[in-house]
Amino acid sequence: MSNLPLIVFDLDGTLVDSAPDLVNALNFVLEREGLPAVPLAPARKMIGAGARAMIERGLEAEGRVCTPDYVAKLTDDFIAFYADHISDNTRPFEGTEAALDELASQGHRLAVCTNKLEWLSNRLLNNLKMSARFAAICGADTFGVQKPDPAILRQTIARAGGTHAAAIMVGDSGADIRNNFV
Repeated sequence: MSNLPLIVFDLDGTLVDSAPDLVNALNFVLEREGLPAVPLAPARKMIGAGARAMIERGLEAEGRVCTPDYVAKLTDDFIAFYADHISDNTRPFEGTEAALDELASQGHRLAVCTNKLEWLSNRLLNNLKMSARFAAICGADTFGVQKPDPAILRQTIARAGGTHAAAIMVGDSGADIRNNFV
């Protein structure tokens, strides 16, 4: 096993620009509810903390507050649509694949720790032909917790064969870092 740190990456907004497909799924449920589509630029700010939070933000932007059961149904519809269109427009950020390959060639093990559901994360990374690079791909449902709960990062590190003391988390939001090394 390498003495180099395990490098754990967030997925959305860090490795890949998934905003176009996430926003398309949001707009699918909003338009079906008779609400206007949200343009990509402002909708990017709604991304984070999972599909349910994104839907709630989209509804709130239109002055709608819905029951938890109703939001849960919309979330199920969002996920079904998103799963079918997960890689229509999602692409790795420029230079990402070369950087991952360089890190791996230096002996680093790599992993993904995301608030996206694990099966969706695997589907996306498989579709983009990126999944083989990672020793572990863990999502919000893998361990029953999501970021910023430090348990998801600790358990991802363990699943990837790393140690907490020799791991680095790379992400694009406070949830990726906050409380993760407590």
